[in-house]
Amino acid sequence: FGHHPVYGFDSFRGIDEDWGTFDRFEFSTEGRVPRNLPPNAKLVVGWYNDTLPAFIQTHLNGNAKVQWLHLDCDTYGGHRLVLKLLEPFLVPGSLLIFDDILNYAGYEGYALQAFYEFVQETGWSFEVLVAPWRVEWTISEKSESLGQSFGGGSFAAPDISKAASG
Repeated sequence: FGHHPVYGFDSFRGIDEDWGTFDRFEFSTEGRVPRNLPPNAKLVVGWYNDTLPAFIQTHLNGNAKVQWLHLDCDTYGGHRLVLKLLEPFLVPGSLLIFDDILNYAGYEGYALQAFYEFVQETGWSFEVLVAPWRVEWTISEKSESLGQSFGGGSFAAPDISKAASG
């Protein structure tokens, strides 16, 4: 990614709602934005609902596509909004990386729930790529059924394909 811009979205004021045991200000830097970023790093400061629609209009017009998306929204609402707004720009092979999707108290109601609903509503199929510290999902294609494959690592997760047929 060295010569391509990499965009980061953050309010730097916490998260949009309480999240599990964390209150909404737990991750606040009180508006202080990191310095000394690589030249290709571009920060979009503000809440997703305020900044992402304008970013889409100015940066993703025409045939632009999102091929790599790292989601660290923490809350259900943040993940839900970002997935909904960026879905038209995903392509087969787009890589979605979720920072906090599994293995913490209540994880089923946050990013995992938002992604499950996203797949149900859009018809995208996906492949799960698992490493001990992260889960990466590659969008395969739109289809009528859900598909998944798990490899490496170990964790507790619902059988999404079974839940969808149920």
